[in-house]
Amino acid sequence: MNEAAELTALWDDLAAARIRVTADGAELRVSAAKGALTPELRDRLRAHKPGLLAHLTAEARAAAPITPLPRDGRTFPLSAGQEALWLLDQVEGHQPTYVISGGVRLTGALRPELMVRCLTLVANRHEALRTAYRSGPDGSPEQVVLAEAAPPVRQVDLSALPEGERAAELARIARESAREPFDLAEGRMLRALLVTTAPDEAYLVLSVHHIAADAGSLSVLFRELFALYEADAEPASLPPLSVHYADAAEWQRATRSPVAEHRRLDYWKRQLDGAPPLLELPTDRPRPARQSFRGGLVDFAFGPEDTARITDLAGRARVTPYVLLLACWAAVLARHAGADEVVVGTPVSNRERPEAASLVGFFVGTLPLRVDLTGDPTFTELLGRVQRTFLDGFEQRDVPFQRIVAELQPQRSLSHAPVFQNMLTYYETPYQGGRVGELEVTREGVHNGTAKFDLTLFAEDRGASLDCSLEYAEDLFDRSTAERLAAAFQRLTRAALEQPDTPVHRLPLLTADQREELQTAGRGEVREIDLDRPVHRYLTEQARLRPEATALAFGAETLSYAELEAESNRLARLLTDRGVTHGALVGLYAHRSVRQLVAMLAILKAGAAFLPLDPQHPAERTAEMLAEAGCPVVLADAPLDVPADATLLRLDTLDWSGQDAAEPAPATGRDDLIYVIYTSGSTGRPKGIAMRHGALANLLAWQTRAFPFAEDDRVLQFSPLHFDICMMETFGTWAAGGTVVLVDADTRRDALRLLPYLDEQGITRLFLPYVALQQLAEVGAARRTWPTALREVFTAGEQLHATAELRAFFERTGAALHNQYGPSEAHVITSHTLPAAPADWEALPPVGRPVDNARIYLLDPHGTPVPRGVAGELCVAGDCLARGYLHREDLTAERFVPDPFHPGERMYRTGDLARYRADGELEYLGRIDHQVKVRGFRVEPGEIEAALLTHPGVKAAVVEARGTGAAQALIAWVVAADGEPPSVEALRRYCADRLPEYMVPTVFVPLDALPLTVAGKVERRRLPEPEHTERGGTEPSTPLQKSVAAVFAEVLGVREVAVEDDFFRLGGHSLAVTRAALRLSEEHGVDVTAQVVFAHPTVAGVAESLETLLWAADGPSTATADADDVREEGEL
Repeated sequence: MNEAAELTALWDDLAAARIRVTADGAELRVSAAKGALTPELRDRLRAHKPGLLAHLTAEARAAAPITPLPRDGRTFPLSAGQEALWLLDQVEGHQPTYVISGGVRLTGALRPELMVRCLTLVANRHEALRTAYRSGPDGSPEQVVLAEAAPPVRQVDLSALPEGERAAELARIARESAREPFDLAEGRMLRALLVTTAPDEAYLVLSVHHIAADAGSLSVLFRELFALYEADAEPASLPPLSVHYADAAEWQRATRSPVAEHRRLDYWKRQLDGAPPLLELPTDRPRPARQSFRGGLVDFAFGPEDTARITDLAGRARVTPYVLLLACWAAVLARHAGADEVVVGTPVSNRERPEAASLVGFFVGTLPLRVDLTGDPTFTELLGRVQRTFLDGFEQRDVPFQRIVAELQPQRSLSHAPVFQNMLTYYETPYQGGRVGELEVTREGVHNGTAKFDLTLFAEDRGASLDCSLEYAEDLFDRSTAERLAAAFQRLTRAALEQPDTPVHRLPLLTADQREELQTAGRGEVREIDLDRPVHRYLTEQARLRPEATALAFGAETLSYAELEAESNRLARLLTDRGVTHGALVGLYAHRSVRQLVAMLAILKAGAAFLPLDPQHPAERTAEMLAEAGCPVVLADAPLDVPADATLLRLDTLDWSGQDAAEPAPATGRDDLIYVIYTSGSTGRPKGIAMRHGALANLLAWQTRAFPFAEDDRVLQFSPLHFDICMMETFGTWAAGGTVVLVDADTRRDALRLLPYLDEQGITRLFLPYVALQQLAEVGAARRTWPTALREVFTAGEQLHATAELRAFFERTGAALHNQYGPSEAHVITSHTLPAAPADWEALPPVGRPVDNARIYLLDPHGTPVPRGVAGELCVAGDCLARGYLHREDLTAERFVPDPFHPGERMYRTGDLARYRADGELEYLGRIDHQVKVRGFRVEPGEIEAALLTHPGVKAAVVEARGTGAAQALIAWVVAADGEPPSVEALRRYCADRLPEYMVPTVFVPLDALPLTVAGKVERRRLPEPEHTERGGTEPSTPLQKSVAAVFAEVLGVREVAVEDDFFRLGGHSLAVTRAALRLSEEHGVDVTAQVVFAHPTVAGVAESLETLLWAADGPSTATADADDVREEGEL
């Protein structure tokens, strides 16, 4: 238990024993009933006498007014809030992020020289505006009040410009002025821009640094400025100030009771325990490794009617309009992030003392409010929750936010703010302007193009209206996305006003136009297709039109369309003779061969469906599938054990040459089975997907329309029969009269052999999983050879990564690349054609738009359509759906559910996450159950894989989370490209430069190759476990590591520091960073900035950065080297 906790416990025990303790100078006076003051309590009182005196003194000071400190040339400490802003300035340099500006339009006869005099008077009236913020002797910041400091006033005359150009130039100049940073050490914290646009019109923009002022201070400035202006710059027109901000800052420090602060910190620790450290809103771009703080602003407003309804509902619910808006904002954020709780930052004024009401200064604190939306509350219930959260938090407002952060010790990252990344700022009584002598003053908004957080919602109560603006980080969001978020906030707020007893998840986020826009984006073209036409009839049609054309080729063996038609018809008749009936399911256990495809066609022509069985699969799995499927007949080209009630027909010995070559032509319809494909199930039990003829007929009709085949097309039959893409390879080709070219198993799985095979066979069209396509591209890059006949490539099955090798492959071949998506339960349902120039490809291309007669919905967990840009479960409906799962009615009912938007139809829930981009294209985000959380951060491994694949030394990469709880770690399995493989540290640095810290893998496992399934997908369960998922505590070994560890220990007050220890995990906070950087600078004679510790907070990271700084300053030095560090050659 620390000192503050022990002191708090003692105070509670004294109160319980009814013992009264007061301060009398430097002594304690104790009043207690006889026997109440036990020896144990007496000892504790003596031990904690200094702390008790500090607590009692602070309480007494809190009840007393703020008094002025002597002004005898002394410096003053900063307030807690100022310290945080000073540190940011030290870390980031002079930036415009914390410059706040306000503007007014001045209509009438302006006296510019009078305005300048008044600005000087105001600046000198308030010490905060003429205070320099500098480092003291010990590195801590201090305030140095200057005797006077006239603010710089830039005057610009635009009246000579053409009237149509003035507004744009005014906006540019105002933004430029608002973006100009302040030098905190210089001492002039106010500046002004005065722009004349016409003889009777001007604009005044005041800019101050946040360390010297807050939003309330801007109102004070404008009121006093125009009071002076109206009084002809007579200082006596304003009442004198009894105190200044430095006095208030000192009073704030003096009234900080250790007991009260401990209680408040304990509240915030409990309140924020387990809160999500990062709100994962859908963004237009990946979060960069470091924020740029570039921002934009979207303005909107609630008119008089809506504002009156907000006030009315707030009154009926016994909350303030602020609480109502906070509830709406939290609901919008939660709905967009797919979260059931959010932490929203909100500023609160600390001007409770009357002496502070008219001061300019930084009188604002920040509350991190955790809004709970669990349990599907109504909006009225949510209002009650938010009201309690706000009131409880407001009671604990006197704890500086940076103290809360230091206590929580969240994972620090330069990519986002700690604890919360969004804010709501509510202004209740801002300066509104009015008549000032001959001038009419009107408030004007000014934005400096920065954003402190991902999103900040500003709401300003103008009485009759509520003016709002949404500030957004341009690193993450496009303006159009911010506009949609603003529209969603307005839509949900208005819906909540109309129906406050509606569950929050049912309050609409979308306007009618937006709903129609989503429905259009998710709807494929509606086309009349003969779904009752069996797909094998395509072959029959081509056999009639082009009987001599080659339909099937495998090495020297070929079959023309006429021959393939006749062969499959004969075998179909034999199967009918052997008991295969319409609708039966026939097992097909065969190796890659012409005979295999003839048998597949024959089964369909007999009116049956086929169950592909792979001879490479374990016998146990094959037996399990046969037992569940209940096939009456099984065709095999090798020995196979079949159930006792099944008939085995050996293809390698069966003779069907004597059968009639005419097609049996049974009555096959759209809902009849065409095949059953078994896929792995989450329970470990395979599930058989029962596909209908109608679904495949719809797919092939779309494919032949969208991507017309040519008669000379030669298509590689790469996919195994139990992979649904083989249907497009075969029937799609036969529909156009092209040639299906088989490949043997050895060539198929060896890209070194497959690449020349494509040229030998003149392959024009390829269907490949991404991994196989990437392997082919790598071989092409290594051998500098490319397929010459290739025209089109279709990829599906896994997320496509546009690697350098892939770009080179398509640059050289000139082939088109189509990225498609579809679960086996619906086959391909979307497609996207990448740009013709590979240089224009995105790193993670989208999967496109729906196929004909397919409908796509993106739904939240409640089944509500999500807005554009928001991740939702991808659900599909229409003519593309399979029948369900064979003999698994329970699972079929769970995944194939009624379509809520088209009564009487079905919808399949894929379990995949996707979102609509601004251009209407669908972006695949991975499996819902593959998303992981690492240290509370939600992580999509595909994004890390994409970053690794941009490294020139990486050929392939897979990322997963292994372990649970605190032991969970991100593991990256990496296959190196040709040449020297990158080191683990190099890969870690590469990722750290491109990804937020929490997305950098903990462990990198080198592999010679990724384990693949027969279908060419990564077989994740065969990825080897890393030997170690976390590093132990290694003692510092080099002189620099020892130096850094010693400084960490000194600054943080800890005894032992390991090489891997993180400064912030050891208890470091913002000011401690500066002290550590200062100590290291003194010790090594180089300028070590706080940024070094923030960017690389471990002992190893700081030592490495320090070594770079030393080399840059003086070159290598042996002055601090131990003897063991000097090699025989004399190198260090």
